[in-house]
Order: sequence, then structure tokens, then C-alpha cells
Amino acid sequence: MISKRKEDSRLETVINDFVDKYYFKDNKDFSVTWVDDESQQINGIDMYLTSEKYGLDNVVVDVKAAVKYMYMNLKTFIMELSSVNNPGKLGWFINDGLATEYYLLLWPFSDKAKKDDTSEIKTPEDINYVDFCLVKKSDVRKFVDGLGYTKDMLFEIANDMRDHGETKRSTHTWDMSFSYSAWLKEKPVNAVIKKYIYERMALIKGRIEKHE
Repeated sequence: MISKRKEDSRLETVINDFVDKYYFKDNKDFSVTWVDDESQQINGIDMYLTSEKYGLDNVVVDVKAAVKYMYMNLKTFIMELSSVNNPGKLGWFINDGLATEYYLLLWPFSDKAKKDDTSEIKTPEDINYVDFCLVKKSDVRKFVDGLGYTKDMLFEIANDMRDHGETKRSTHTWDMSFSYSAWLKEKPVNAVIKKYIYERMALIKGRIEKHE
């Protein structure tokens, strides 16, 4: 089984540094506290975010980056339904025990990235840009509920796909599908949601580019 957790974690640090440097650092609209404590991160807390402009008062944000797709213009983002590494195999999207209130979804792009090789991405300067959406977790859940999928149904689908080795499952809409990555050590099952859905519900969205 393949596990890329170590490399993913390294890339997440580089991407977060890019976002902090080119978006949050000198942005007077926000007060940001990044969280380094692993126990808090496991509880879905990567940052605390305050913004009078956007009505945010020290909200808990889980930062998610599409690190495996930095070589392309990805048009989706996953929500984890189940992972064998998690207690009870419960994915972070349907785990109501986590502290997360918002997701900061990041779509980084680097012309130094290759499909299976991100070794050349060493600093924030190696990233061309990052698209982002700040979305409320409850809003994403409402969207999925509106498609007819409750939390319990999502977990049942995840277990069924893993048990039967089903790598893909469609829904009645193009907006969302399901995927199972059997080759990864974590054996995750995810809901795959189109990028434009997140953009519609986002409190804040845009593209972060390098600048002086």
C-alpha cells in the first residue's frame, strides 16, 4: 500500500506559507492565527480566522489543499467520507466531533509539478498561484443533504464501496460523485464535488498570485 502522508504534509506547509505570505500577511481585512499543535490539527483546527468585513469572529478553519494535483487545473475537490486510519473509519467531512466550522479549500498550481513528482516544489516561490474558497462546513453538508444523502447514507456508501472494491460511483447529478482510492494506505472513500459548487457557496473566493 502507498502512503504519501509525509510528502503531502511537506507540500501543505509550503502551500500554507504561500497563502500566508501573499494573501493574509498584509491583508488588513483579516486577523489570522495558524495552529501548529498536532492534537488541534487532528481535531480539525488549522487556523483561527477573524474578519469584521466578512463577519468572522475567531472561527475555526480546517485548511485543505489539493496537493496531488498541483500539475493541473483541477475542477473538483473531495470531502472525506471514510478512512481506515480514522477512529471508526469516519471521514472528516461527516465527523461531527471535530471542531471545524469552515474549510479553506486550496487549488495550488505549479509548473514545476509533475503527475507523480512534486520534489521540485521546495518553497512558496515554486508555486505559480493558488485558487481558494472559504466555505462553511454546514453549507457543504446542506448541499449534500439536498442531493438526498444524509450523513448515515454517506458512511454506508463508503463502507459498501470499500467492501466491494468499487472505485467510482455516480449520483443523479454531475455536481457530485464518489471515489475509492484502494491503492492508498488510508483506503479513503470521498465525495467528489465540482469546484463551481464551492465557488457558489463561498464566503470568500479568488486567486492568490505572487507579488512584490
